[in-house]
Amino acid sequence: MLLSAITSLCGFIICLIYWKYQKENIINKFNISFSAYAIGIFGICGYTSTWLIGLKLAPPFEANSLNYMWPLLLVLFVAKLEKSTLSFLQIIGLFLGLVGSIMIFLRHYSVNNNELYLLGLLSALSGAIIWATYSSLTKIIKYESDSVGVFLLVTSVITFILHLCFESQNYITVTLSNIMMIFLLGCSRVSFIFWDYAMKNGDQRMLASIAYLVPVISTTLLAIFTPVSWTISITIGAVLILSGCIISNWNKIFSSKI
Repeated sequence: MLLSAITSLCGFIICLIYWKYQKENIINKFNISFSAYAIGIFGICGYTSTWLIGLKLAPPFEANSLNYMWPLLLVLFVAKLEKSTLSFLQIIGLFLGLVGSIMIFLRHYSVNNNELYLLGLLSALSGAIIWATYSSLTKIIKYESDSVGVFLLVTSVITFILHLCFESQNYITVTLSNIMMIFLLGCSRVSFIFWDYAMKNGDQRMLASIAYLVPVISTTLLAIFTPVSWTISITIGAVLILSGCIISNWNKIFSSKI
């Protein structure tokens, strides 16, 4: 949470520099509707917090697999908002994702009775729901995409408070490598602005299909670089979730337009 607070603040500072460069009225950036604040803080802060809690309390591989249900859920939510029907492949993909989630939860009941472990899995899944909800609603709620910088500032404050309340006060050692890492992570927070702009101005279903690459890459990296206690349920669950992401967006992924 402390790292999240610092990097979110870095993201806000980058936005601040951009606003100054563009000679924007910074006060006006904060002058947005209550609904914009609500959905922005819900999305950015809610997703960041639940994802971090999931990684903290549950094994990262399982938490990450559940968290990356969001491309599947985004397809479902967008279809609901657009009042359109899901294709057969999208229904199959959502079903596979659901079964995959169940398989991961089954491991909790078979090998681990720790309530915090279950809370971590639920938190990671909540993060997926929050991000899919935020992404689908951002096209409806009116605010400029660079106002996400304001949400980053609020996220920084909230996550710092959560750090003070729930985490041990082990502060980050000031070294050149740590400073560079924090700076790069802070720069990556700007990606929230790019995503918001894309969801507002692009084809949300197309973006959901492209986003399937994120869980594939992220989960693969975790499998390679972190110790994973492989079980049948974890393996099947992760494969089903990733397969669901691909199948639900099959037509978009392999469309000639891409």
